[in-house]
Amino acid sequence: MTLGGTRDILPLDANGENIMQTIGTRIRERREARGLTRYALCIAARVREGNLTNWELGKSIPSDIAAIVRIANVLETTAEDLVGGATQSMAREDAARYGAVE
Repeated sequence: MTLGGTRDILPLDANGENIMQTIGTRIRERREARGLTRYALCIAARVREGNLTNWELGKSIPSDIAAIVRIANVLETTAEDLVGGATQSMAREDAARYGAVE
């Protein structure tokens, strides 16, 4: 992915998959399994439809933990289920980049 001529490094989860796509895929799969439209999920979870669309398409990830929790509650799952290995992968990435903090 290129923005402004700079190559962006996509965050990967513990399985080496693009975090933005895997979180969005999990949200979409669970939403569809419950028979909800994007609009219905947005109303119930109080998130903007454009944001949800971007998350599901892997263009961005939710930056607000409260939004993830609200979505998880509506989808009758957990925030951890939606995020999967993303937090562990990001923690390892940060430790490698900035040095482990003890």
